[in-house]
Amino acid sequence: MKNLKIAFRNLLKNKAVSVINLLGLTLGIVISVLLLSYVRQEKDTDKFIKDYENIYMLSQSDDITSSHISRPAMTLLRDRFPEIHITHTSDDLAGQVFLSDDMGNSFKVKHLLNTDSAFFNVFQFDAVAGDPQHALDVTSQIVLKESLAKKIFGNQNPIGKTLRLSSSFYSNEPVEVSAVLKDFPENSAWMFDAAISMRLNDKAISWYKSNADRWGAGNYTAFCRLPSLVDPDNFRLQLKELSESPEVRENASWKIAFSIYPYSQLFLHTPKEFRSATTLKIGSLQTLNVLELIAVLILLMACINYVNLVSAQRQKRNKSVAIIKMLGSQTWGVVQVFLFEAGLLLLAVLGLSIFFIPLALDFFNELMDTHYTASLFFIPQNIVLATAIFGFTLLITGLLPGLIFSRYPSLHLIKPMKDKQGCSLSRGILPVLQFSVAIGLIACLFVIKKQNDMMLNQNPGYQREQVVYTTLNSDFAQHAQSLTNEFKSIPGIVDITFADADFVAVKQNWRVNLSYDAEEKMIEFVKIGVSPNFFDFFGLKFTSGENFIKTESNFDEVIFNQTAIREFGIDDFEKARMMGESRIVGVIEDFNLKSAHYPVSPVGFMNSGEVTSYIYLKTNTQNYTQLKNLMSSIEQKWNELSPYIPFEYKFLDEEWDALYKKETQFQKLLTHAGWISIFIACLGLFGLSMFVAEQRTKEIGIRKINGASISEILTLLNTSFIKWIVIAFVIATPLAYYAMAKWLENFAYKTALSWWIFPLAGLVALLVALVTVSWQSWRAATKNPVEALRYE
Repeated sequence: MKNLKIAFRNLLKNKAVSVINLLGLTLGIVISVLLLSYVRQEKDTDKFIKDYENIYMLSQSDDITSSHISRPAMTLLRDRFPEIHITHTSDDLAGQVFLSDDMGNSFKVKHLLNTDSAFFNVFQFDAVAGDPQHALDVTSQIVLKESLAKKIFGNQNPIGKTLRLSSSFYSNEPVEVSAVLKDFPENSAWMFDAAISMRLNDKAISWYKSNADRWGAGNYTAFCRLPSLVDPDNFRLQLKELSESPEVRENASWKIAFSIYPYSQLFLHTPKEFRSATTLKIGSLQTLNVLELIAVLILLMACINYVNLVSAQRQKRNKSVAIIKMLGSQTWGVVQVFLFEAGLLLLAVLGLSIFFIPLALDFFNELMDTHYTASLFFIPQNIVLATAIFGFTLLITGLLPGLIFSRYPSLHLIKPMKDKQGCSLSRGILPVLQFSVAIGLIACLFVIKKQNDMMLNQNPGYQREQVVYTTLNSDFAQHAQSLTNEFKSIPGIVDITFADADFVAVKQNWRVNLSYDAEEKMIEFVKIGVSPNFFDFFGLKFTSGENFIKTESNFDEVIFNQTAIREFGIDDFEKARMMGESRIVGVIEDFNLKSAHYPVSPVGFMNSGEVTSYIYLKTNTQNYTQLKNLMSSIEQKWNELSPYIPFEYKFLDEEWDALYKKETQFQKLLTHAGWISIFIACLGLFGLSMFVAEQRTKEIGIRKINGASISEILTLLNTSFIKWIVIAFVIATPLAYYAMAKWLENFAYKTALSWWIFPLAGLVALLVALVTVSWQSWRAATKNPVEALRYE
């Protein structure tokens, strides 16, 4: 109780320091609890799935850059290993999907999963209604997530109810609800809202089944659940034997190497080249590691402030510590006083943190595009995490100052003496570490912004401005010409074209046989089905050859980009044949189909004629008002033609920018982290400047009487602070340079790591620091010398 009273008095006696420490520690703990709780949740992704550690991804490649597998390979694996549950899913090729009820109300399905009846045996999700493990046994069945089911049916039982499925490939296709899944937690990698049977694609899409039965059509992602008695290493050996069997070698035109990859590692440990299905998101271990580092550094900076400011009060607190020691208390007794003092302050920090963490969570959700609620912090693991953070903070802020003060004998503490060089040095080291972090973060921010600006302003090689596009349902897709005439009648639309893919999110990878120069080999490329005017529409120029000769849909003619011709080793494309008799009719200039992370990939265009999924509209609007009026006109025409399917559109330039969504989020995150670190460092610097000015009051008075100017006094007081920033710059620069050089390795197209970035970061930190300390220095420099000499 006595130590508690002493601690309480000390906090009240030094109000300015207590407020600075309260602000710094609150900010540090709020940031660290929020970031570390988020990181822990992300690293626990999909652990809610029963026995998820026994689930593996299957591939017909021995590396993990692609998850794709063909249907014949799937059939072979199921026949060879009947005791293992094997499922496959396909990329969402349907574009925008809507479900309609009996009343004609339409409900958008953001992500539709195409899979088979074994999927819910491999991934055993909790069900609200129905039996998921048999939910897709019938072709016309559909599984809904709980939130979507409530949106459509309210509180009614949806099992057995019929809905109508509409998309690019389905026209009011009747489907029966067979199961409802409990909504997945936020840290689920699966993003689908509804699931249908793959067999529905075979029924609804004429070309789908014939294409799917080819060994080269790797349009699927496969998973398996291994029984507990099956050893994964033995299963890998069996897969290797199967890969080398005649069944595989005689059917596949290229080397098949079946392999498995742990599903538990899929979310965070796959390379950037990995391509997954649209319904399965992939995280970034690099980003999580950066968030962890930021959380730890900001918390340490707040603790450093506390230790530094308490240590700076040594001359004020020496006598009180000496009295405690003379009354019989040893090291632990002194430490207890400082632990109680830190504990009392942390109680106030706890109260403020409880208030500010939910507010910070809302901001964080908006920044990171997540939807976490305050319940995140009531998960037992996160409660333990928050307790550990507070415990760590208490030890640092209470133990270190206590040990610093208790190491001196009582006599030395009572006897007036100048601050020892070791104490001054230790107080300088801590701010140097703080500003090293701040300068490093600011330098990294400048590099990331420079890279993002380069990517966003990069010319992709085709026209993306003033292009609006949307998906068509199957009725529209079969009448492309009449639809073109209807839309061209709207003033403001200058051209229209069609494709079977979203131009900035193409998912179709084809593997086909190429015959050239008396040799046959397997080639792989991104396939896009387009209308003949597609190239003129987007300004894609031919380097040789010509456009499609035929106007109707066919696979007889192919147009490649330059990269495809070069990588496939084709010198005279007129002599090349694909898939039997398909011939190359033209070559276009390279363009960027993907983000700057990847080099230009081989792309092949085929003539889709009028069978297509996406319509692209080129506009000539000059301002927002014209664009708004044009979109209203298009929507009105759309509703006349399709009253039951809402008109939802995208702007191509915005979708291009969305390719860099993660990089933009990372930049914003680092921006806030950099300014928070600067703010915490300046809080400490402000407190230290108060003590320096106070300790040197008498010296300043004497210097002024002897003729020293205000500028000389300011220089005297600020010199040590400037030295700290310079040393911090020297420490931070090589570390930030190395970190950014490694980060830029993630991009095929990267900005230069310019030298001026690092001095600029140091200059920003220096200016902010000088503004922080100069007010205190100015007060001391302009103080009346008479008052200064009366000091003490």
